Amino acid sequence: MRILALMLLISMPVLAHAATPINEKTARAYYQNCINQEAPMMSEDTQKTMCSCTANKMMQNITVEDVQAMSSEQTSIARPAANKVMLDVYAPCIEAPAKDYYFNTCVSNPETANISKQPERLCDCMSSEVAGFLAQNGQGVFADILDRNPTILDPMQALAEDPEFKQFAESKLLGCYTKNR
Repeated sequence: MRILALMLLISMPVLAHAATPINEKTARAYYQNCINQEAPMMSEDTQKTMCSCTANKMMQNITVEDVQAMSSEQTSIARPAANKVMLDVYAPCIEAPAKDYYFNTCVSNPETANISKQPERLCDCMSSEVAGFLAQNGQGVFADILDRNPTILDPMQALAEDPEFKQFAESKLLGCYTKNR
């Protein structure tokens, strides 16, 4: 019996799945792929900032096994891994892309020019407010969005389409309008 117990203890590390960290080479490859993607609602600098941030968060917060799980055909395996990436990689890096997205969306909306003589100033205020909020609360925001819609894939689309976050962004626009009359 002692021999069996000793053999089990010796073999445990071999039987356990080790969490393989994302290495720098993989993160650099991700970064290069990321900056080569089309991102029409972001400036080039913002895209580089976001890609750098997410590459770093990948090395800190997810494993090779998480990435492999995301490509599983079994939703029960893929979805938790995708949600982990959303919460631990994208959410902490969403501030700069959100600022660009909300500014560009606001400025390009014809209604903005109807309510303000200085739409760029209004939109800069609103996008800064939204981005600042996300910098402090991004993971909580995405956790809430995932609770309401557990199948999201694109973080910016998730923000733009979530009814509660849309209402939040609109309230920031109204607050900026009131401040900047």
